[in-house]
Amino acid sequence: MSKSAALIAALLVTLSVPACSGSAGKADAPGGREFGLTDEQFNDHVERTQAAIAACMKRAGFDYVPVDVATIEKAQGAMRREPGMSDKEYHEKWGYSVSTRFDDPAFDIGLGPNDATMKSLPPAAQEAYKRTLLGANQDGTSFVEAFDDEDFDPTGGCTREGVSQVFTPEQLTGAYTNPKDVLRDQDPRMREARDKWNNCMQDQGYPYKDDQDNIIEDFKKRLDAITEGEDPASLTGERLDQLHQLQRDEIKVSLVDFGCETKYVNDVEQKVETEIFGHPVNQ
Repeated sequence: MSKSAALIAALLVTLSVPACSGSAGKADAPGGREFGLTDEQFNDHVERTQAAIAACMKRAGFDYVPVDVATIEKAQGAMRREPGMSDKEYHEKWGYSVSTRFDDPAFDIGLGPNDATMKSLPPAAQEAYKRTLLGANQDGTSFVEAFDDEDFDPTGGCTREGVSQVFTPEQLTGAYTNPKDVLRDQDPRMREARDKWNNCMQDQGYPYKDDQDNIIEDFKKRLDAITEGEDPASLTGERLDQLHQLQRDEIKVSLVDFGCETKYVNDVEQKVETEIFGHPVNQ
């Protein structure tokens, strides 16, 4: 039995409803937050993780104030979103923000008061601060980004130490499957909507399957192949031309994805999630 199948079976036993019913008991469903957490558990996990990160940074000789839950949530709201800009407008300008922009508002906001602390340091000390906090791999490995993506696998430094003290070993791996997503995605209506999304993408010439995570990973790999670890702002000549083409490709596919999601998935997803959790769940 596959991991997803085993999760579905266990959840359906807990909920005591048939898989074909199209809804689940809200009282017994997992929380609708990241990693299937309830609102209370979400707050607790954020607070304990931030306290552990602060202790780790202090041992390394750096000032770090635990970031409050409201600030973490605000930072999550900046993940591939921008205030005052609709989802479509964002896709038109930035695509998935992989190759198109190299600032990181989610990271900056997610540091809370520590952003000013870090930026007040000399350049070498700033780099040491960031490396201590994030580890050697600093691409998408902040607590906010990893928590929002439900993937702590690439985290390092004090962030890794912090999450390791709070989250389960299973949750720390990139292979984790949120029981919330299992409950939603096993619904026949969601499977049909996803199939329509797949067909819509393929009709436009994009053989991606499942969801946008695969698209984002593809563009990350293509960007890495062009930059070879260098600052994208330093690219010139042929590699700069390749970057510009990649950016155009990213925006184009993101708009196709947005159109297919809007046409076939979003309304169905909201309906199914409302039946399970009492309201649509925003990741």
